[in-house]
Amino acid sequence: MNKFEDPVLVKAYESLTASFFMKDKILYLPSGERSTSNKAAELFWMGFDGVHRSGGWDSDAKRSIGYAYWRAGQDAVKLRPEKLS
Repeated sequence: MNKFEDPVLVKAYESLTASFFMKDKILYLPSGERSTSNKAAELFWMGFDGVHRSGGWDSDAKRSIGYAYWRAGQDAVKLRPEKLS
């Protein structure tokens, strides 16, 4: 699902996707609840919940690390274990 070509964006996308499945502290609080204490997590959860960024994603914004975070969240919904069974 990672359609990025820029190595930085590929890594950002893959990192947050892995963090989602490992329930890593970048996306989750110790209690297991969502964390939004950093921009990566905030954008990931926006994508996960289908929340679009104010103003949308123009072609320049789609080359940003923020878009990679948002897309990782958007795609994680499709890859959740409960969706795979």
